[in-house]
Amino acid sequence: MIVGIGHLGGIVGFEDSLGDPSDPNTPESDLRALATSKDPVIRIYVANNPSTPADVLEMLASQPNIEQHTLTREQEASIFVGDGDKGTTWGDRVNSLWDVIGFNPSTPEAVLERLYFEGGCKAAISARPYLPHDLAWKIWDEGDNEYLHNIMDLNECLSDALMIRIAVEPDIHLGGGDSVKTVLAARKDCPPYLLEILARQPIEDLHRNEDEFRGSYLRDLISQLPTSLRLETELTFQENGWWDGMDPLDLDALLQVPDVSIRHSPAWYETTDPDVLAQLAVDPDVRVRTITAHNTSTPLNSLQLLATDPDDHVRYGVASNRSTPIETLKTLLNDGNKKVSDAAKGTAAKVWYGVAGNPATPVEILTKLGQGSGSPHWWPLFCNVETPTQVRERIANYILSDDVLLDEVHDIQYERYELAARTSTPPTVLTLLAKCGDEDVREAVADNTSTPPEVLAQLATDSSSASRYAVAGNTSAAPGTLASLAQDSDEDLRQVVAGNTSTPPEALDRLLEDPTDYVRHWAARNASTPAEALERLVEDADDQIRRWLAVNPSAPDHVLAKLADDPDQFVRKAVARNPSTPPEVRAKLASEGI
Repeated sequence: MIVGIGHLGGIVGFEDSLGDPSDPNTPESDLRALATSKDPVIRIYVANNPSTPADVLEMLASQPNIEQHTLTREQEASIFVGDGDKGTTWGDRVNSLWDVIGFNPSTPEAVLERLYFEGGCKAAISARPYLPHDLAWKIWDEGDNEYLHNIMDLNECLSDALMIRIAVEPDIHLGGGDSVKTVLAARKDCPPYLLEILARQPIEDLHRNEDEFRGSYLRDLISQLPTSLRLETELTFQENGWWDGMDPLDLDALLQVPDVSIRHSPAWYETTDPDVLAQLAVDPDVRVRTITAHNTSTPLNSLQLLATDPDDHVRYGVASNRSTPIETLKTLLNDGNKKVSDAAKGTAAKVWYGVAGNPATPVEILTKLGQGSGSPHWWPLFCNVETPTQVRERIANYILSDDVLLDEVHDIQYERYELAARTSTPPTVLTLLAKCGDEDVREAVADNTSTPPEVLAQLATDSSSASRYAVAGNTSAAPGTLASLAQDSDEDLRQVVAGNTSTPPEALDRLLEDPTDYVRHWAARNASTPAEALERLVEDADDQIRRWLAVNPSAPDHVLAKLADDPDQFVRKAVARNPSTPPEVRAKLASEGI
């Protein structure tokens, strides 16, 4: 534990109904809820809790970092740090939310790697007592002495392969009289065979860097190891690409070694040669076959064979493998083990998901995927621009009739803007899109003249101002909707309503009296403004009002005739340009040089 727990009662945002964010016994559901707290201190405690689920830690690591200097004194005081003998004190190696996540033993390796190389959390992560072997190797490749020192001093679980590498590489001075080799020699977990070699080999030879020397010395060293450890070391070196001079993997020895755990690594690695994976697929050890069944690089014929394995765990691995052919997955859909059949259904659904969302998929296949009473791949199919209209309409009708599916609409992440903007999109589809969480999509629906009036009425009260503005300018909006928006407190919104030719006459009449000038200007030029209302504007004191009135194609003849004598020359010029101006009035203005 890095962060100790103080008195939480005074923390803003802490809910009594939820558990203690620092307590490992707090229910997972509470930790998930607490991870969304607005209080940064609560989120830091959740990030530090070793019981926090890996996906929650990944979510917290994807959020903006919370650094120590951004906290208030009260917030900072509510966090104190333990484990001082490791040097992991708040403000030393651990001074941000990401640092805390980097030190949590439950944090996934992929998250640790991203936070280390991209998130600036090198000090905290390199000081972890248990650092994943692959990440430790990559940090060693980086070669920063400060973090190498952390690994050598604080990491309690260095792999034998990395220690062998340290032993044969040139020594690195860490400061204070220490070097990586002196620290290695002092580690309690340093294998006896390495201690013997370090004690026997002249130190000047250990410091030499010639590739030829290092290669022969490394081969000699590895050859002295027990078979099981030798193979593990070779696998680690090959996986990390550290030394290209490594001899080819001894497949026969790998398959014959009594310690089956040594075969786990090549069974996991996606870079393992397919021939090796094919051999591992028929390994007598069920654990080896299970790992191979999960490997996405396992040959297809081997996956087909493993799908008939008598062990449920092996078949589950095949059913969960995204590389498993759809035909093989179909054989597992009715497996006697429910977990296997469910996994096969889930993997098959992912395959169909990709097919349904691919614009290159033939129309006849898209149509077939749209059949049935329900489907997990309907969303990508719905959003695929090439999906036939009747299929998309059918999907929309089905989802609109299902409250559970309808609740999911807000969170769907497919790109739907183009679909929402098309006037050819069916009304039922637009009705569904109006409920999604993407503001841009809702705005496109609100702007679409094919959107049903009742849907536009709902969007007129949308949380997004852009959607409300789009409704205000949509000529398909119902008169009642526009009349309501004409009374909105937002003057810019009222201006859009004033320019909409579908706005009811009585609303336009009221907008001519609006306190905001440019709202009145738009109402004055609107062809739907009633004639009797326009007549009142002939004597208006605002020149701009009379100019806009003069270009209104619905202005009565006698109004235009009167405006032809207006003292403002721009008003008279506007009358001359108006296509509705009577010929005799136009002739009079022409004679006056207008």
